[in-house]
Amino acid sequence: MKLPVPPQGHRSIIERPIRAAVPQLIGTPLGGRNMKTTTTISSAQTFFLKFVFPPLWIAGVALLLLLHWLGVYTIQEGGAGGPISPSGMATLISMLLIMATSMYWFLIRNKRVALDGDAIIISNYLRAIRVPLSWISEVRENRWVSGNQITIRFSTRTEFGCAVVFLPKGGRWLVRDPTAAQLRELVRATHSLARGAAAQQAVAAADPAAGKSE
Repeated sequence: MKLPVPPQGHRSIIERPIRAAVPQLIGTPLGGRNMKTTTTISSAQTFFLKFVFPPLWIAGVALLLLLHWLGVYTIQEGGAGGPISPSGMATLISMLLIMATSMYWFLIRNKRVALDGDAIIISNYLRAIRVPLSWISEVRENRWVSGNQITIRFSTRTEFGCAVVFLPKGGRWLVRDPTAAQLRELVRATHSLARGAAAQQAVAAADPAAGKSE
């Protein structure tokens, strides 16, 4: 099976031939020499949303609560002009915990993802791994999350678990992003080639003479 040749100027992520690959652990984050041979498909804002915004937000809210606790700053409740009640403080802290959990689920978990021929390179900015496209079992897009978070699930457990999430470039809320569809297309092509190669090996094993004649 041959992949269709895209017309000149076509910017699909399907750019290189597919071949068998072995997962490889890369000890350093993506950068330098690796970036010259890969195509990053995750958002450039991933680092900021993962490492900068959540700590700043949590630190700011924690400082506000600390100042209120010390009596330096008074949080107004219901426009009455008095300090917030214990029940109001409990409600506020509960809401903050929910928001912090949401930040982890939708922001901090995101990885940096790049295409590298027949594999993807996944990085958490501390280390990176190279995972074959043939290991991908599902690519799902969540348009309800700001940035159109994409989930990649694997048939085999990796260094980052059985699934990773990332924000695609140019992802917008409620707008379908082409990255997920292109990645699914690439994965389907990979699995089709793998099935074709397995069928050829089965035929060659059943009829060695035919295999030698080819």
